Amino acid sequence: MAGLTQDRVAPKRDGRIVIIPMGGGKKVFAGSLVQLSAGGYAQPGAPGAGQVTAGCAEEQIDNTAGADGALSIKVDRGVFRFDNDGTITLAHKGMKCFVLDDHTVTLTNGDAGLGAGAQYSECGPIVDVDADGVWVELGRPMATPTLDDMQDGQVLIGQKAAMPSPKTLSGDVTVDKNGAMTIGAGKIDNGRLAAAAVDGTKIDETKSLRIKLATSQDASGGAKADACVGLKIGDKVLSVIDLSDLTDVTADFEATITVADQIQQLMGAAPAAAKVCQVTVIAKS
Repeated sequence: MAGLTQDRVAPKRDGRIVIIPMGGGKKVFAGSLVQLSAGGYAQPGAPGAGQVTAGCAEEQIDNTAGADGALSIKVDRGVFRFDNDGTITLAHKGMKCFVLDDHTVTLTNGDAGLGAGAQYSECGPIVDVDADGVWVELGRPMATPTLDDMQDGQVLIGQKAAMPSPKTLSGDVTVDKNGAMTIGAGKIDNGRLAAAAVDGTKIDETKSLRIKLATSQDASGGAKADACVGLKIGDKVLSVIDLSDLTDVTADFEATITVADQIQQLMGAAPAAAKVCQVTVIAKS
């Protein structure tokens, strides 16, 4: 649309008292919490997530026999006292509270965790707490932390019983002011890897893999002469050193193979109880 070429009179409201169409079949009592339905109609405060708290009812309106919008209600916005369910104390001033019913507020949204989800909707910031109840500011958006107060690399962490708070990530992963995430040294261990998650392209060809080669023992505990006649890696067969005593468990021999090669143990007689020697294999992709 084109801009103005002359003065205009702008319609004005004071913004404190608002008139809201009533929901069909609803009755609201004076002095009660008023929420908005998904369609924007006034209804009494009640448990349930996702409702918007409009303010405090200035009057009683009974629309139980009417359709949506048949009647309207005056709703006041400001600081009002409502009943405390016992969960809110002076220590919670400045935090948000939630609607338990049309005259009672509670500290949390009722989410018990484990995917249960929120059970109550936001009411407003807690202004004060006394022996008679909780003073709540209605009709004003909830305040958020000042972004200028945040430090490099911090993020806002939501808290169901408090305002979002700037936090610096810690633990296995950190983030810097540019949003780059870093996995800490030594944070990925074998328990965090899925089975068969690493293929040959991730194996450094300059490194060695150590493989345990089982041999059989005779009745006296010594190695059988025909128990292990060789180690086959791909199409290469390696000679096996003397495995007649337990000191051989530290002996090494080497071969260079491709990732696709198979490692086999060439056995003579059927193995009995096993003992172990070490084989160094240089894997090359």
